[in-house]
Amino acid sequence: GEKELITLLSILKERKIKYFVLGNGSNVLFSDNIYDGIIIKLDNFNKINIQNNIIEVGAGYPLIRLSRDAMRNSLCGLEFASGIPGTVGGAVFMNAGAYGEDMSKIVESVRIINDDLEIITLTNEEMKYSYRTSILQEHLNYVCISCVLRLEKGNRDEIEKIMNDRHITRRETQP
Repeated sequence: GEKELITLLSILKERKIKYFVLGNGSNVLFSDNIYDGIIIKLDNFNKINIQNNIIEVGAGYPLIRLSRDAMRNSLCGLEFASGIPGTVGGAVFMNAGAYGEDMSKIVESVRIINDDLEIITLTNEEMKYSYRTSILQEHLNYVCISCVLRLEKGNRDEIEKIMNDRHITRRETQP
């Protein structure tokens, strides 16, 4: 959980050990060189809570699964994510998007562990989103642990059709 992660980060910081937080690793290429640090995977940060049109979700939750959960709850705004591999944390970090939509349009707030090992909440505005970037890329020691998304109520069948049509289009355009 969060306390254990803070404890780990504290030990790493104290001992000046490099670390890298990895989501799914779907957007990462590893060098042949040895990495003399720790790789932290946030798989256990996978809780999700859906209340009306608000989703609170952990950074380790798979983005594709989240888009399907939203669809099953008749929530629109995440259709663009139905084909993006990776985790919520990675999507928040890089402002993932497709089809003219991206995370910046649905993120309400993001909970992170900052350099002082405190859990703080950043608003959408404080995330300084722009094309495929966020403030988290300026502060690589920050660790995203969860976020709150605000979606819109929609028609489940229409949302599912959009997601399925895009999935077919992607398959047809692959080399």
